[in-house]
Amino acid sequence: MRGLRGRPLTVVDGGSGVGAALVDELTHAGVAAELAVGRRPAAVLTRARGGVVLLGGLAGPDTAATDGSPTGAMLEVQRDAFNWARAVAGSGLTEDSDPGGRGSAVFVTVQDTGGDLGLGGARGDRAWLGGLAALATTAAAEWPSVAVKALDCERAGRSPAAVAAVVAAELLRGGDTPVVALRGDGTRLVPAVLPADEDAARPAGRAGPRTGSATASRPADAARTELEIGPETVIAVTGGARGVTAAGVVELARRHRPRFVLLGRTALADEPPGLAGARDERALVRELARVSGTAGGPARLRARAREILAVREVRATLAALAEIGAPVRYHCLDVRDERAVAAAFDEVRREWGPVHGLVHGAGALADRLIVDKTDDDFARVFDTKVGGLRVLLEELAGDPLRLLCLFTSVAGWFGNPGQSDYAMANATLDHVASAYQAAHPDCLVRSIAWGPWAGGMVGSLLAEAFTRRGIPPIPLPRGAQAFADELTGAPDGAPATAAGSTRVMIASCDASVIGGAGRGPAAGVLGELAVHAGAQPWLVDHSPAGTAVLPLAMALDWLARGALALSPAVASGVTLRDLRVLRKIALPELARGGHRFAVVAAPGRQPGETLLRVDGEGGVPHYSARFGPDRSPPTSGERWPTPAGLVDHPEESARHRDRIYGQGALFHGPRFHAITWLMGMSPDGAEGTVVGVDELAWGGDGWYFDVAALDGGMQLAGLWAWRALGGAIPVAVRECRIHRPGLLREPARGVVHARGIDGVHTHCDVAVLDGDGAPRIELLGVELVLRPDRMSRSR
Repeated sequence: MRGLRGRPLTVVDGGSGVGAALVDELTHAGVAAELAVGRRPAAVLTRARGGVVLLGGLAGPDTAATDGSPTGAMLEVQRDAFNWARAVAGSGLTEDSDPGGRGSAVFVTVQDTGGDLGLGGARGDRAWLGGLAALATTAAAEWPSVAVKALDCERAGRSPAAVAAVVAAELLRGGDTPVVALRGDGTRLVPAVLPADEDAARPAGRAGPRTGSATASRPADAARTELEIGPETVIAVTGGARGVTAAGVVELARRHRPRFVLLGRTALADEPPGLAGARDERALVRELARVSGTAGGPARLRARAREILAVREVRATLAALAEIGAPVRYHCLDVRDERAVAAAFDEVRREWGPVHGLVHGAGALADRLIVDKTDDDFARVFDTKVGGLRVLLEELAGDPLRLLCLFTSVAGWFGNPGQSDYAMANATLDHVASAYQAAHPDCLVRSIAWGPWAGGMVGSLLAEAFTRRGIPPIPLPRGAQAFADELTGAPDGAPATAAGSTRVMIASCDASVIGGAGRGPAAGVLGELAVHAGAQPWLVDHSPAGTAVLPLAMALDWLARGALALSPAVASGVTLRDLRVLRKIALPELARGGHRFAVVAAPGRQPGETLLRVDGEGGVPHYSARFGPDRSPPTSGERWPTPAGLVDHPEESARHRDRIYGQGALFHGPRFHAITWLMGMSPDGAEGTVVGVDELAWGGDGWYFDVAALDGGMQLAGLWAWRALGGAIPVAVRECRIHRPGLLREPARGVVHARGIDGVHTHCDVAVLDGDGAPRIELLGVELVLRPDRMSRSR
């Protein structure tokens, strides 16, 4: 991860008990880190610090809270994390993240919500921590020069030292992948956003916004019940008398006519006489100034005009429901007020009976960048969503809820500049929805992560962010139809939606645009790499002229990990094209201070293509490759027959490594002796057996593919080129296909197929194949050039 080896990191334990162990792990790896003392972020952070790692999300639910409850403790962890983020922004680290050339600033949040970003709902006791990752993604959007990462690390009963080792490994080897889930069984998960399958994700017969689902496995024995809404169904709706929620309520009323309990903050006061002709804010301000005078100034007139418009909107919603024939009650209250909420539902139960459904659409905005956001801003926005839901669920715990629908936002998944509190609140609701579904399998649960609605709560910063992403607003009628479809199916006879299925829906007018927004950065540093003898002592055995040189296979591993950071969907295999050696990487300081490199992404020549580079110190490019969204299908093992006319060369093979590596063709030392048997060579190619990282005892657990095995394949190509040219080095590869990431479990077959020889150049294909004959790694169009020392001899 960028920035780790710059200024000292501040590790905030946050009651997790992991802080001291993480400091030890990072220090052992050569990263300067110190444990924060005290809880006043602004006093701890200065421009001399390198950033923060926040561990409060790993604390147990029994951590002390102001209100004494586990849920309250988790919500305090979120507020504390926001305070640290604001301190980072206020310290100046985000404005100039490289003072004196000491590296980028770092901001990392760590939580335990099950190691799956809360989608499984298994850790319901920790769902109220769900906004920490959204804080990180919003910080990344506001601070482009800062390295930001959010981790969901499942503790799973492990010791603080074990958890610290996992977190340190991700920081040291996970690059700048922004959101990562780490399960207790060692699985590493990265969220990927894909276009929704239109037929699967959208109810039949309805041309509404597209939705993509993020789901978790549902227990096989969980009951599947259809949600039926009728005249006796009582549905409570927060925020349902105004805005987009009201539009959805009216559409649902047209279809099923249930009983609605609308909860809102707008008091239904009568407006002054003589204003009926004023239909918008500007006209109302003029009329109010004429009727009441200008006391209080323009700001007060505008506020009063908005109050009048809000009352009109509520009355219009109530009138629309009455005209449809849906019974409705309106209660003016703040959903955070436990007593007011309890009194309202007591009245409802006395007159209508228990509540059957809850739609939580209430929300508030106070768009400001993290550095400018006040405590009051955060409380108003975060608590309306999160605190309000907490009060509602506690009040309705004894009611037979068959429906829980939460209005959330794509901001909770992707972040948005100026909306850290809003993003955190919506992400928390997504987590709570998954947890509620897991605990109540017979209830229909939906958390709809809406994109921007036309006429919805879209502030200037949010509108700008969505415009940059090319995401169009959802028209009000279409959004209302999609909402009703999600709850009961389309009105043309399509079946109702089953309970216990989709947890979280991401809604937009164009799901493919949302997918585009989630692919990762189009340019910038993806991660940093440190190379030194303490971590990679075996590199000393790759010294062709007395100085260690980085193998091409290792550079390819770095580029592949860069592709993985850009597109987590390629975790099962990646294709890179036009790999070029721009400048070899010599490592003269390997045994002393070591060397640092960066994997960098830049826009490619073709649409959707990214140019990946390995840059050295000072930004000097050494390797490059092109990465696109498509990848070639795996090639059949029949593509790699034994080359024709192989001749066994006893002096190189004879089943002994010392004979393979003892004739001058290969310069590799013992820890690079990846070829264990050379079957033979001919003008058409070569074949042999190669071993991998584990057999050569390289160690490390951050490999994307088996670099040692591929280097063995390249050594076979070097042997063949030695026969053809008298010694050659690789300079380019047309296409690199990694079909099976991970390390070898047994020796593999290495094959070289000749393509031709042209003066000082030779071309071939190289493959490493598993025992079933399928290719693990293929390098197509490998270009080797006569070594410089051989050129002088040939003259």
